[in-house]
Amino acid sequence: VPFMLLCFTAWQIGHLPPSHRFSRQHLFAHPLTGLLIAGAAAFLVFLPLGLEFYRRPDFFFEHAAEAFVFNEQVGGGSPWLAILRHTGRVIGMFNWRGDLDWTHNVPGRPVFDPLMSIPFLIGVVIWGRRLYNADDPDRDALALLGLWVVVMLFPSILSNDAPDFSRTLPTHPALFVAAGLGLTWIWGHAWLLSGTMPQWLGAATACMVLAISGGWTFYDYFVAFPQNKELYYIYDVDKQDALEFLQPMAADHQVYLSQLWAGHASVAFMLGDYGFKSLDTSDTIVLPPPGTGAVYAFPAEQQERAEFMATALNAGAVQTTVDPYGQPLLAIVRVDAPRLDQWPANLGPQQSNLASFEEAPTLLGMSANRLGQSDENALTLYWRADAATLRDLTSFIHLIDANGSRVGQMDKAPGNGSYRTPYWAPGERVIDAYIPHVSEPCAVGENVRVIVGWYELAANGVRRPRLGTFGDTALAGEMQLPVRAYPHAELAPQIRLEEQGTDSIPINLWGYTLHEADLQAGAPIILDLFWQKSMAQADEAATSAVEARLRLQTEETGFNLWSGVVNQPATWRIDEAICQRLRLRLPNEITAGPYELNLTTIDAVSGDEAQSKIGALTLQPSLRNYSLPTPLTPANALFGALVGQPEIALAGIQIGEQPPNEHTLPVTLVWQAQSAPTNSYTVFVHLVDELGQIVSQSDALPAGGYATNQWAPGEV
Repeated sequence: VPFMLLCFTAWQIGHLPPSHRFSRQHLFAHPLTGLLIAGAAAFLVFLPLGLEFYRRPDFFFEHAAEAFVFNEQVGGGSPWLAILRHTGRVIGMFNWRGDLDWTHNVPGRPVFDPLMSIPFLIGVVIWGRRLYNADDPDRDALALLGLWVVVMLFPSILSNDAPDFSRTLPTHPALFVAAGLGLTWIWGHAWLLSGTMPQWLGAATACMVLAISGGWTFYDYFVAFPQNKELYYIYDVDKQDALEFLQPMAADHQVYLSQLWAGHASVAFMLGDYGFKSLDTSDTIVLPPPGTGAVYAFPAEQQERAEFMATALNAGAVQTTVDPYGQPLLAIVRVDAPRLDQWPANLGPQQSNLASFEEAPTLLGMSANRLGQSDENALTLYWRADAATLRDLTSFIHLIDANGSRVGQMDKAPGNGSYRTPYWAPGERVIDAYIPHVSEPCAVGENVRVIVGWYELAANGVRRPRLGTFGDTALAGEMQLPVRAYPHAELAPQIRLEEQGTDSIPINLWGYTLHEADLQAGAPIILDLFWQKSMAQADEAATSAVEARLRLQTEETGFNLWSGVVNQPATWRIDEAICQRLRLRLPNEITAGPYELNLTTIDAVSGDEAQSKIGALTLQPSLRNYSLPTPLTPANALFGALVGQPEIALAGIQIGEQPPNEHTLPVTLVWQAQSAPTNSYTVFVHLVDELGQIVSQSDALPAGGYATNQWAPGEV
């Protein structure tokens, strides 16, 4: 709101002759016309910024609300008293005490020194008298300047830390009119104080005041002020000294500066001139291209991070530099080129999987840790830039369980956004740690496959395709998800059970979920068991080990389905539960009929046991086929997840005749399970010509959707 223009327009209207206030003859000279023209011009100038404020109102209101005197933290619950107090401080800033902030002022120095305060106060009196004089030709100009000063003092009066010179700065062009009026009066009227003094004395006095005050001000701001130690840090001279110290190292080393400083406005402005790169090393380590050494520079407050980097890279002792005041300035880790051509010990990938992407970094491998440090919640991916790219890419990881379901994921810009792909130099290797969110509570404790890729957010999230193969993802490796407990409210077992067992068993079954399955001999089933502490276990520590057995029983016989140890995290509360997913397989020899599913829990220390009846299952007659068809052209090809451990054999193939006038060829593949496959595989068939080119293909689950992880050993 243009308060100053509105008030000045009201002033002018109030002092117009009555005949001019609403006369069309004086329309173009009317103050309202000037206000509209000035307002329209101001609106056009403000419009681009105003549109941004409209889109992001927090830009306009957030800081203002934080500093506003009616904010409880600023006004202390008494805003009007605070306004009165701030008004006194703002009035006193001219001659008594100024801003105390080192970034704005010599702490406490008023706007005018004691000598210049004399003409300033004289000028204020003259200003007031001339405003009162209706015949003064400069009355309107003085009114405008006075309103200018008063209105622009309110940002400091109505905010915290009054007086704040950064907020009162707009008053200065008008404010110094008072000092000018006072000096002018001294120049022309000082001789009136004594009739015997010569008239030139006034001019000499005004010049003397101006010269002494100017020298005083120069000394305060340009001699004494710069000597203060605080200014060295407040005005970022320490950061400039740090960059100049690092500059010689950039001749044969790539300098990576911690983002804590590199993200600072002053450093970011200078960083490009030095050829340094910004890097947040909390989850990321960057190794330069082969043949180039590296310098990792941290501000002194990140000494611990520098120590970690030195240990991870086997770089020896951290070099520490000091500033001119003897305070620690930088912690530097320097590694020469030969030591970085290979992966540092304990930092290389545990699982090497090379996968290239189009215009995106190449995957080199994965480790189930955090930058070489033990952390069961994290994984680390290893990337390499094979070429420069302008694409700002985001990496994604998907955690895939044995059924092919996504049970966790994470999307992350490299270096937590501090080292985006356009900044990567060809040959650089980026070691990036991830802590994925696990969305399936019952997947904890399971082995999952880590699938990774890249997408471009600015291009509507389009993924980067693989090079040399199909698809847009790659297998980075496998990891076991850590066991953790969840609050009861976040878990939803299919069947809830009353607490069973005794207090001698520290864990009992809270509920279970039996996933839909084909209940026949040899069929896989998935059973989720939800464990909770017994009421006697009130602390958060893990209990003693508990073993469990799961059996299918009838009155005549029984079958062991599973035995093992109950999963436990290091800590969990009595109002939390743990889901343990069991991937079981019904025995091949089991017959159809009703069965009871029973659970036995055993305290591994005391040997005490507790029995729990989970529920009843009815098994159907087996429909599995174990006989090979005839005639059959033998193939004898073996497939498996691991070399030397075949899961499935291609026993043979049957090729039918091509129907007339159709572009199809009936091909029957005969598969036989060599063991119980743990994964669901897709079968692809390619028809190739004499040059090896694909002329036709088919990709599908086998047997019309009969997933391979449902197959029993020997099944055809």
